[in-house]
This record gives sequence, structure tokens and C-alpha cells, in this order.
Amino acid sequence: EHVILKLEFVSQPLDEASSSSPQ
Repeated sequence: EHVILKLEFVSQPLDEASSSSPQ
């Protein structure tokens, strides 16, 4: 459970950063 939550939390900001930055 903790791992899934962490993965989702990290995946969310990562997706946003990727969308904001084309790098």
C-alpha cells in the first residue's frame, strides 16, 4: 500500500513536470 501510494505521488508530479517541460 505504501509503495503504491508513493509511486502514485511521484508519478503525478513527474507527469506534470514532463508536461510543463518538453525536456
